[in-house]
Amino acid sequence: MGGMLFNLAFFFNSAPAIGWTGYAPLSGPTFTPGVNTDYYVFGVQISGLGTILTALNLMVTIIRHRAPGMKLTRMPLFAWATLITAFLILIAFTVLAIALYLLMFDRLFGTNFFYFGRWQSGLLAAFILDFRPSRGVYTGIAGIRYFF
Repeated sequence: MGGMLFNLAFFFNSAPAIGWTGYAPLSGPTFTPGVNTDYYVFGVQISGLGTILTALNLMVTIIRHRAPGMKLTRMPLFAWATLITAFLILIAFTVLAIALYLLMFDRLFGTNFFYFGRWQSGLLAAFILDFRPSRGVYTGIAGIRYFF
């Protein structure tokens, strides 16, 4: 649903012009006025909400619907990997969703979470949005490069 909303913006000639990261202040109302970035924010919010709900569904299913008598220590490796991945998704996408809601409030209601008048610092946005799942990828690559 979020992907459909995001791609629907292209049909309305309202493609977002904020780059692939969406960092503030470039995604704020000062630099990108209009509804272009709003489609992006709403689409990513809906997609992130679906991902969070899927992670919760997987966690509850694995914990509550095991075979009778099966302990957590006796679960297969695939179930453990899925449970841990769902937990990590829940942590990372919750932070991303909060940052997107703050950006939405800045754009639609004129709040000042990422914009401080003429100082418009994107540092807060960089700190919040850098806590997304790509950190694990970079850490894994750095770990592999360390050994080879």
